[in-house]
Amino acid sequence: TIHTALTGFPGEPEPSVALFAHGGFGKTRLAAEYVQRYGPAHFPGGLFWINAERGQEGLEEQFYAILKAITPDIPSIKDLRDAHGPHAVATKMVKAITEASQRGRILVVIDNVPETQAVSLNTYFPARGAAARLATSRRTLALAPEGIREVSVPSLTLPASIELLTRKIDRRALPDKEWQRIADDWVGRFPLALELLNTALQAKALTPQQLLEKADGAGQTTELDEQAEALREVVPQGMIRGVTEAFQVSYEQLSPAAQKAAQLLAKLAPEPIPEQLLDTLGPDRLSPIVRTILTSRAIVMPVAGSSIPMFGTMHRVLADFLKNQPCDAQPDTHIIAEAILETMRPQDCRDPNQWALMTACVPHAEELLSGLQDNDSEQHRSTVIQLRLGLGTLASAQGRYAQAREQEEQAVSYART
Repeated sequence: TIHTALTGFPGEPEPSVALFAHGGFGKTRLAAEYVQRYGPAHFPGGLFWINAERGQEGLEEQFYAILKAITPDIPSIKDLRDAHGPHAVATKMVKAITEASQRGRILVVIDNVPETQAVSLNTYFPARGAAARLATSRRTLALAPEGIREVSVPSLTLPASIELLTRKIDRRALPDKEWQRIADDWVGRFPLALELLNTALQAKALTPQQLLEKADGAGQTTELDEQAEALREVVPQGMIRGVTEAFQVSYEQLSPAAQKAAQLLAKLAPEPIPEQLLDTLGPDRLSPIVRTILTSRAIVMPVAGSSIPMFGTMHRVLADFLKNQPCDAQPDTHIIAEAILETMRPQDCRDPNQWALMTACVPHAEELLSGLQDNDSEQHRSTVIQLRLGLGTLASAQGRYAQAREQEEQAVSYART
């Protein structure tokens, strides 16, 4: 947890902790909630907030604000520069923080550390060790040689997701299972989406029944962007952003190879992706460098507790955004289908030692099948049939005979159409 990671010990430097997730997953909100809940009691020496996106001049102004809060009679920024040089404000601030920390622990939140390039956290707050630092970023900071402890932003619980979606809304408008379907199955408990939809419901931009209808048929990115655009006239500037706005900059900053790989993985299910499946795709499509980019930039998030090696998982809303980006869709679909078929070979589907891997591949095969059958292209006919038969082979080997029969019947039916 954040609080455990920020726990300090007498005589040791104060810790640095980073909240890591893609845009829209609530990093800033989580940091603010931590400050509100734990700040006054555990950091009596002071609580400070730095926006790391404001550039060098903006950072100096924020350093000066911290300095002035600790030392009210400090000269102006200009006077400090004239008397002590261009780095005077930062130097004075570090000294003031160090002295103030003797009277009580200090916490500094460094929000929105840019993802564009790997820069030391000291750039945004140089008093390392004197104050506890809590950073938020879309780029992993744990790889930096600064001893930064990383905390991946956890998914909202289902009750919390429904509460966020229905805040100030009469929940009797829909059965609980339908609210759950919208919050969980459609937008994957994505905080930005839940807040946006809640605002739309409060503003009467759509009714709960209309929202349910959209969840049954519309893609998340298109619908959420449309709701964001509709709300801009009634919500203060800067308070609303759509999915494309949250994801576009990060996507454009990926290398072409990483963009291609991200679009490829977006065709899979929002479930853990086995490393073996990536190995089957080959290093020409998912090189070690590309894999590192995808995980370090929160395109793919890590998973824990699996019995087989997993690369990570991609959120369903991010995947929908990636599917809407220009790409050569037909080859991509064929490539990922071939990789699944190669991984789920009949002999492996029948081997109990391979069942953990086979079971992990099932949701990805089903996701791909859904897209291929919706496409209804003649060139995908053979792929659909092979995937159905593969799933049937696995189900039969595992004793799920009714499911095996269903898969085989669907394969035969599809072959006859």
